[in-house]
This record gives sequence, structure tokens and C-alpha cells, in this order.
Amino acid sequence: MKKLPYLPEGYEGQLTEAQRKFAQIAVETQIRLRRRGLAVFRDRGRFCRHMFGLAKEYQYRQLRQSEQDDARAKFARISARSQQLAALLAELAPKEIRTLGEQMTLQWTHASVSEKEDREDRLCSGDWPFQALPLTIQTDSLGELEKASAKLSRASSSGRAKLHAEHWAAREFVRICHATGWSPIRMANGSNEVKHQAEPNLPDAVRCLAAVFEMAGVAESLTKSRAMTVLRALRTTPVPHAVRWTSGWEGEHGEEEWFEVSLQNCVSEQWKGIPNFIPEDRR
Repeated sequence: MKKLPYLPEGYEGQLTEAQRKFAQIAVETQIRLRRRGLAVFRDRGRFCRHMFGLAKEYQYRQLRQSEQDDARAKFARISARSQQLAALLAELAPKEIRTLGEQMTLQWTHASVSEKEDREDRLCSGDWPFQALPLTIQTDSLGELEKASAKLSRASSSGRAKLHAEHWAAREFVRICHATGWSPIRMANGSNEVKHQAEPNLPDAVRCLAAVFEMAGVAESLTKSRAMTVLRALRTTPVPHAVRWTSGWEGEHGEEEWFEVSLQNCVSEQWKGIPNFIPEDRR
């Protein structure tokens, strides 16, 4: 594989194909913006290392989001099934309900010793799935189950995907850009910009964030549109963003710091309101 110039220190020869692609995009971005006299990250190696870490964290958050979406879908099915079961039980006569309860008692009587011991052990654990059920099944309990599962599934019934992980990644991307010298971040291409032949209207920030998404395993066909969508939300209005700083072994000590981020600037809540005595021509 051809060696790319200006790879981040400590990563040469260890990069994945997606990381090498991002490193090349970083090179092109830095050269292009410097030639135009615009702000850009100062240390390319540091910028790349931050972005490699961002891709890993975004991938983890994306996995968590996928697991939450799967759980909401299960809750939706539980809500539908419990509603159907409650309707069926409501059709039973009192005598039929007693017969059902007697059958459950009979099954427990003839259960093997190992089955009984296993159930008793699970009941002692207090875990919800193994709590004892009443012999007479109450339709009111199913109604509560239906309401609870319906409430937990509402977030998935809103139709359009919320892109929570992508919005977080965009805020952290913007924070890192400001911290490394790329401030402000331009989204609109000027008429005098040296345009990329394959992507003539794609801003540099979108190209970089799209490459971060690709490093995390997102299909290339989706990365650019997602990056454009989430970065547009940060164009003017500052958005709250939390960063958890960790220290010590296994990162057991953590401190949370809040920022207000937009493409124009990034302000820490700790320093908000404190006058800036640095002359404007030296900032």
C-alpha cells in the first residue's frame, strides 16, 4: 500500500484504510484552508489522533443507540400482545378462569424437584422476569403492562430517526476543531475556493466529519448526508455539550465540563462571563 505523507506520529503503518483516508483528507484540508488564509487546525497529527478517538466513541454510542431502538421495538410488541391477551382473558367466564388456575397449580404439583429448586432460586434473586405470577391472571395487571411498554416504545414510533449519536459526534467534532485552532468553521464555500473535482460543493468540515463516520463503520453512501445534516444544526445557535474528563487507573475519576458549541465558537461554562483581556489582533 502506498505510503501517505504527513501521517500522525505514532500511527504510521498501523492505520486502517478508513483512518488513512481521513489522514489524507486532513492533509488536503489543512493545505487548502492555509492557502486561502482561513483558520484551520495547527497540529495535524494531534487533530487526527483526536478524530480517531472520536470515531471509536461515536461507534460505541451508535451501538448503544441501536440497542435502545431494538428494546423500544420489543416494548412495542409487548404492548400489542398484552392488549390482545387482556382482550382474550376478558372473554373468559369466572368458571373458565378457575379452571385455568387449577391447571397451573396441577402443573406446579407435578413439576420435577430440579424445576422447583430452579424456580425458587430465581424467585429469591428478585429479578423481574422470574417473580411469581398469580394463579388467577388479572386483566388489570396486563393493562398496566400494556401502558408501561407503550410508554417505553414511544420514542421509536415518531417515524424519522433522531440521529442522537451523530448529533453528539458533531458537537464533539466542532469542540475539537475549535480547540485545535480550526475556528471559526466555515460551512459555505466561497466563489474563490479551490473545489474538489469529485465533490465540488462539499465543505471541508463535512468531508472531515463524514470520514469520521466512515471510520466508525457507517456506509460511505450515508456519511456525507448525515454529516451535513448534523453540522447545519450548529451553524449559528450555540448548543450545550458535555465532556467528561477522566483520570487515574481505568478512568475511575471523572469531572464533567459543559460547553456551548457552534460553528462560530466554543465557550466553556466555567469561563463564560469572564472578560477576555487579550487584544483582538492577538487572539
